[in-house]
Amino acid sequence: MADPSSAVVLEPGTVIGKYRLTTKLGEGGMGVVFVAVHEKLGREVAFKVLKKEFASTEEVAVRFQHEAEAVTRIGHQNIVAVYDFGRLPDGGLYYVMEKVQGETLTRRMRQMPLSESEIRDIFLQLLSALAAAHNLGIVHRDLKPDNIILVDRPPGERPLIKLLDFGVAKVRDDQRAGPLTTAGALLGTPKYMAPEQVKGAQAVDGRADIYAVGVMLYEALCGRAPFEGKMMQLLMAHVGQEPDPPSVRAQQPGGILRERIQWELIDPVTMKALAKDPDQRYQDCRSFAEALDAALRPSIPEQTVSAALPAVAAPTEAARPTKQPRSWGLRVATALLVLGLSGGGVAIVRALRAPSPDEVLSKVTVEAPAENKAPPAAIQGPRGLPEAMVARANQVIDQAQGGGSEARKSVMEAVEAVRSRRFLPRVTTALADDNPAVRRAAAQAALAVGKAGDAELLAALREAAARSTGAVAVEIAAARLGLGEAAVAEELAALARRAADASTRLRAALALSQAGRLPAAQLRAAVAAADKAGGTRPELRRAALARLTLLEDPTILKQIKKALASGDPELILEAAAVLARAGDERGPDLLLQHAAAAREDAATERSKADPAVALAHAGDVRAVPLLLTLLKDPSERARARAAAALGLLGVLGKARPDPQALGPLLEDPKPRVQVAAAVALLGQPD
Repeated sequence: MADPSSAVVLEPGTVIGKYRLTTKLGEGGMGVVFVAVHEKLGREVAFKVLKKEFASTEEVAVRFQHEAEAVTRIGHQNIVAVYDFGRLPDGGLYYVMEKVQGETLTRRMRQMPLSESEIRDIFLQLLSALAAAHNLGIVHRDLKPDNIILVDRPPGERPLIKLLDFGVAKVRDDQRAGPLTTAGALLGTPKYMAPEQVKGAQAVDGRADIYAVGVMLYEALCGRAPFEGKMMQLLMAHVGQEPDPPSVRAQQPGGILRERIQWELIDPVTMKALAKDPDQRYQDCRSFAEALDAALRPSIPEQTVSAALPAVAAPTEAARPTKQPRSWGLRVATALLVLGLSGGGVAIVRALRAPSPDEVLSKVTVEAPAENKAPPAAIQGPRGLPEAMVARANQVIDQAQGGGSEARKSVMEAVEAVRSRRFLPRVTTALADDNPAVRRAAAQAALAVGKAGDAELLAALREAAARSTGAVAVEIAAARLGLGEAAVAEELAALARRAADASTRLRAALALSQAGRLPAAQLRAAVAAADKAGGTRPELRRAALARLTLLEDPTILKQIKKALASGDPELILEAAAVLARAGDERGPDLLLQHAAAAREDAATERSKADPAVALAHAGDVRAVPLLLTLLKDPSERARARAAAALGLLGVLGKARPDPQALGPLLEDPKPRVQVAAAVALLGQPD
């Protein structure tokens, strides 16, 4: 029992651990939420504290902790990220999460009806997030519009949602704390509660979330929920009353009359999600999303249909319990730039999704052209790009993919750096390459451009795995895990145990950590072992330290602070790159301040491009003039990196590369620069 004298006064200015509370955001049934600031990083976060009357109940306290752990394990872009959790001195509980600026779906629907395109965008994102959760055995169990935030966006941009509050989530097969939601326990919000939840059924799975999504979809379509009334009326209706189809409900008082909607398509989709029997509903989020998309698309003008919505994951074997619905995974890859330190040194870190073009120059065995591997069909290129330039860019890539292994590998590394999904067929082709180094680069590219719904890509990765051993097998397994194939985690761990070198074991540890399947302490130990053995690629070591930085490892945070105070321009520059990729406002400014000095004083060709590339990876358009200058640099490496970084800015929607700047590089004397320019040009969205 906590000492009452140690009670924490929760008010602006209070410091709890690494965080200082600034503003009270709101209060819910179980907790109070504040805006807080990380004392060292200056990052604003949302700080949620469990109310004391609940913290004294062990079951609720454990559930609160599991909410933080569950969300961390999912790691999906449409789920509010959790950074930290712990106990207050008085025994209370808290966790720290991403601060999101926006409004709830409830408020948005009260203000005005959602358009058909908004409904499609919002609900496909929601199903994508739930697919990732279900793939890890996590069922939300309290879905409602209040738990969906529409992030503030510039006028004209499509909605972006964030799902929050996994406070009553059921974590399947969680043996650490026993059953947290036992039979007979009524958890959830009555208006959106599935019949099996109302009955207190013990076997509540992801199909309960599908029912809740169906209720919200019904409400968004016709302006009214399928059932209304007091709590007991709602609960009884969910169990025993069939709702009117949305088309009928829309014509009743308070409904929304929609002229464009094709009710004959959307009615059956909604009603299937609302089936009383879970076996009669959609059995997974993917099938629900596909049906919803097909039903809504005909009602939406073509120019407003987004082609870049998150894909809902394809099934994985690990997500198919005997009497549970299939679960689906989504990729949990995030582009980060964080710090790598050894013996007081600091280094720029690139994420696994967009590794350094240094890897393009790694040594491989040169072999005869792969004449039996015809490249996929030519890429049309973005609208407005001259046809002659498109043809030449395709020719450059075709020649490289039909050339020796080093040339084929350079295409995959450029694709990985630019991150454009236009090259997905070429990545799939490269995964069948006879050369292990090419397959390894293709696996890295697959993680950069793939989505968990890319069934053909995952199949190609599995086929490549059957032909690969050692470090290549580990890289392929890491890509499969990153793309949501949870079943490969045990295989990856086994490959790591058999690996002869510490560097390969570190790569496996990093992938497992990023999937939430390895404690930070074990990743830190893998880094130490690789450091002791020597020979680890700098990019891999830095990526591992990036993960530890994301987990707010105190040692790394201390080293960042030390580097910034060192007075050493190179240390400050690299620490600035870390801060820029981490979203800290100081990073880009420091990069710009020290970029010129870095180019003048660079000890190696590689470091000349570091500041500009780091800015591009952070999505900062101020990188453009620096990169344009580097396109004319005498260093082949600098030109290739600059071209790829310009391509990345275009794919990120920040600044479309100028064809007049990149076009001449298609005739560069160095094939590797040609490839980088070709991928950058062809990879741009329309």
